[in-house]
Amino acid sequence: MKVKFSTVDEFLAELSKECSSPSGPYAIDDQILRLTYSYRQDPHVPLRYLSVVAGVVIRGKIVELHQYVGEIMGDPALHEASRTVKGRAEQIRAAVEAKARELQLDVRAGMFEL
Repeated sequence: MKVKFSTVDEFLAELSKECSSPSGPYAIDDQILRLTYSYRQDPHVPLRYLSVVAGVVIRGKIVELHQYVGEIMGDPALHEASRTVKGRAEQIRAAVEAKARELQLDVRAGMFEL
């Protein structure tokens, strides 16, 4: 089973609830949170679609954030809108990392695959 969130606020609220439950942070398998960027290339134009993906395994089920952030064109350093999207993705990633530290979870790269 998998629980999927599309906004960071809902994902972080779920993590907080799980870690404040009677089983506490130990409900999260191995105390590990996976966190990465996911890029999907458009096959027709030079665009990549950027999402932030985070996940944990709680009592055997995957709880995942997959938040779409926006489009990146070519090199983000050369395109203002792309820099804005990349900056927003970094803010989301930082919020997840901060909550993980608060909950004493080890942040590692990658995402879960079924």
